[in-house]
Amino acid sequence: MKNLLTTNDTATLGKLIRYPAVVVIVASLIWVSACQPDESRKPQPVTGSITLNFINVADEAEIELDKTIFKNAAGNQYEVSLLQYYISNISLKGCECGPFEEEESYHLIRMLDDPNLGGFVNEHKIVMDSVQIGKYNEIEFSVGVDEIRNSSGDMVGALDPINDMFWGWQTGYIFVKIEGKYLDSSLNKQAFTYHIGGDGAYRTINLKLPENITLEENQNITIDIYANLNEIFTNPTTYNFNEFSGTMAPGDKANEVANNYANMFSLEKP
Repeated sequence: MKNLLTTNDTATLGKLIRYPAVVVIVASLIWVSACQPDESRKPQPVTGSITLNFINVADEAEIELDKTIFKNAAGNQYEVSLLQYYISNISLKGCECGPFEEEESYHLIRMLDDPNLGGFVNEHKIVMDSVQIGKYNEIEFSVGVDEIRNSSGDMVGALDPINDMFWGWQTGYIFVKIEGKYLDSSLNKQAFTYHIGGDGAYRTINLKLPENITLEENQNITIDIYANLNEIFTNPTTYNFNEFSGTMAPGDKANEVANNYANMFSLEKP
């Protein structure tokens, strides 16, 4: 039989036979290389986008800063001059592929008139891109900043102290800030100030959609969410501004107010 091995091949084979460990190592490297996933071959998820549109109202009337006079359950007539609150940790539920959970989910909804920001600011939309297509029937989000971030000092984006929503390292973020004026019993204008925060004031909201939404590829769906300020002063605890015109620190009173704003969000117009 004709010898198919050259002199060099024979020498190399001889070395491998004398050093079997080399054979094992080479074979292992070939196997590992072959089994490494090729990221370029992975199927890319098919996605669309969903926009949450927060509409700030006092019962049936939309909020207008320093213009509209509203009335709460205690009968106080008031106007709003500033409104800011954090929406965080948003997830969409009901999809057969599992829930969609937004990463780095911290957003500041705000209405204010600030010359440093160029005048009137009304930021009320949250756009979530790269949402996996499918059917969804529930929205979950929280009001405030979760305990880990509240004390971690993450100072970027919506959590940047430039937004004037950060008390300090020991107390963390202001979750909800409402300022305005009301008419006292003598019909004189007085200030009310609700700055609510602290880990005990963090609340999670679940809203069931009246019917499933079906997100298709490259589609954008907008969901309106009504935020009723009067609920903050009403449900389950009713506040009379003449007796309680606000708080500016974490604690039992702030947590009590948080129980109210846990009821302020709805998918239906009040």
